[in-house]
Amino acid sequence: MSSETGGPAARHTIDREDIVNTMLDINIPEDVAKTAKDAAYVAVGFGVLTFQKAQVRRRELVELARHQLQQLPNLEGQLTEVRAEFGRRVKDIDGRIDEIAGRVQAQFQPLEDRLPAPAQAVLGQAREAGSQLRHYIVTAIAA
Repeated sequence: MSSETGGPAARHTIDREDIVNTMLDINIPEDVAKTAKDAAYVAVGFGVLTFQKAQVRRRELVELARHQLQQLPNLEGQLTEVRAEFGRRVKDIDGRIDEIAGRVQAQFQPLEDRLPAPAQAVLGQAREAGSQLRHYIVTAIAA
């Protein structure tokens, strides 16, 4: 059975012209089209505003970074001064500790003199090791 004889195939045939004509007959109300157009403009406007805001923020950050980089030499000089002052104070404290250690040693000298020779040698080695350790620590901190 062919479509010309009016068989089942003829009833299910879709005519392209009918589809096009049907689509052209559908009228989208002008309000909906206008609203969609306005929404598109608003979306583009928000996009432009967001982009401009991002550019302004980027410029602010670049300026802030420039300002902070200009401050680095000044900060480096201040840091050098702080390090030098810290070193001076550590050496001053070490001098005071050395003075106190000398007084304590003078107080214990009569007791040390009464110790046997091997004990005096051990005590002398301990004193020397302590002195070297203190010198090492002060040098490391003051540097």
